[in-house]
Amino acid sequence: MWIDLETGKEVWNKRYDGDYEYMDAMDDKMFIVNNGKSIELLMSIDVETGKLEEVLKPEVPKDTEKPSDNHWRIEISRLEAYKSEGGDIMLLMEFEHQPDYVGNKWYHSYKGVYNYTKKKYVINHNKEIDFDIVYKEKAYDIIDGDGYEELYCYDLKTGKEEWRYGRLDISLKWKVLKGIKDKLIIRATSPKTPSNAYCFDIKSRDIKWKIEEDIGVE
Repeated sequence: MWIDLETGKEVWNKRYDGDYEYMDAMDDKMFIVNNGKSIELLMSIDVETGKLEEVLKPEVPKDTEKPSDNHWRIEISRLEAYKSEGGDIMLLMEFEHQPDYVGNKWYHSYKGVYNYTKKKYVINHNKEIDFDIVYKEKAYDIIDGDGYEELYCYDLKTGKEEWRYGRLDISLKWKVLKGIKDKLIIRATSPKTPSNAYCFDIKSRDIKWKIEEDIGVE
């Protein structure tokens, strides 16, 4: 069902066969996953008409070995929609093998960047990118290091790490929440202390300020 937010009236109401999970939305498109038996399908719904269309089926990496009993899946576990500099709708996705152990090899998650507007992959089968958020065609994430944690920036045009920052306190749980005006809002939490908010300047690559109290940032 789709409701006009201005009038409160129903625009359309349709029932789709299958098991679907909402992922993200951009402009007049809503992106959902059809939970298929072996490979999940990414679908789009036109919010004006309710039309359902298949966007893509994850491509199986060439070195993947299928077990003889075929008890395996490729899942789209995460999706973030954003706009390219040229205005194209872009989709950053994380794919996961279920189970992780296939044949005689271990498989971990891999990422893909798909240009929805032009209907083509920009990056596929990338195992380097990790992301909390996407901001200005960059992916940001905080990753465990050797006794500390670091803020990483990945270029979504190339799939490569662009830079990393600092040795963050590993006793805290860090998460990048939002990008705005070339700043990143980061939250750090601990079971014993209130959550703290940090503002990280992307251009100068340093922390501009922090609030050491629980401000309820989500």
